[in-house]
Amino acid sequence: YTLRLAACVSGSGIDQLTFDGNATLTFDQDTAGSLDTTSYDVGFTLNDINITFTDNVGPVTVEGATQFARNAVGDTYTEVSQQAASPLSQTEGNSTVSLSTYMINDTVTATTYSIGQNGNSAGFTATGIDGTLTLSVEAPIAGSAIDSPLSGAFTTTAEDSSTLHLTVTDGTAAITVDADADGVTDFSTSKPWEELD
Repeated sequence: YTLRLAACVSGSGIDQLTFDGNATLTFDQDTAGSLDTTSYDVGFTLNDINITFTDNVGPVTVEGATQFARNAVGDTYTEVSQQAASPLSQTEGNSTVSLSTYMINDTVTATTYSIGQNGNSAGFTATGIDGTLTLSVEAPIAGSAIDSPLSGAFTTTAEDSSTLHLTVTDGTAAITVDADADGVTDFSTSKPWEELD
């Protein structure tokens, strides 16, 4: 299947998003249940992704490929996203982040969400940073409002073994950096999750 989006709009006001672009969709597993009901299993691969999301700040372009699976039971979705044959990249302005290897699980209900689980990881590159970074999930980012999670923890490790560790508690992110991989914190700060960028 080919998905084509042309000036599709979601939300309104400052939360409005406009979607344009296309992708190729291939179902990887038989669908159990009907997608128009509340209980189903589905898995698919998106290839040749070239989709731009535009909001009041500007455009973000997503390109590449990804695999996705969902098990839906009532109002609970259990999902997994993982790498496909080509990397998945996101470009905003002059900055590009490209995921090459990743597996991330999430669970979403009508009132809560949980992104990642202990052992999930992602390898990625980013504009202005040499080499590949590895993100390792230690505890899911979880809560009831996406812009203010209640808990979670992950570590990002560079090729030189320097690390950035982030722990979320009640909407506040505590960040520690070990810049020279000697096991000693060289910098630490905390700030509300919604202020992270």
